[in-house]
Amino acid sequence: MDVQKSQKKIKPTSNVVQISSKRDAGFYVFLCKLFLMDFPEIELHGLGDAINTGVKVSETLTRFGYTAIKKIQTTTLGSETSETNDKDHTREAKKGKKAKLIVTLTKSGNFNKLIQNFKIEGK
Repeated sequence: MDVQKSQKKIKPTSNVVQISSKRDAGFYVFLCKLFLMDFPEIELHGLGDAINTGVKVSETLTRFGYTAIKKIQTTTLGSETSETNDKDHTREAKKGKKAKLIVTLTKSGNFNKLIQNFKIEGK
């Protein structure tokens, strides 16, 4: 029984990479390299626990010479309130605030040379 996986080609439509804490940093380093083939600048967005992964990805790409860090932004999102009714008592339930990290990375000058080695290893 030969079951072949169909491989999807990743063709990004925007330069924003949404980082999740459910995947490891290596996956996002690979994904960012693919995005950098199409865009001269990418943004990594990490929310909450994904901030650690976003920092690892941007630091790894910069350390190995693929990118340079252009800008780092942090914001706090949330603080939504909603009313709940608990046995004729109305109270406000607060949702917690979440931190968000946005790292803007630009392609380095030697990206094309490095990515050729990346393509050869992938074969």
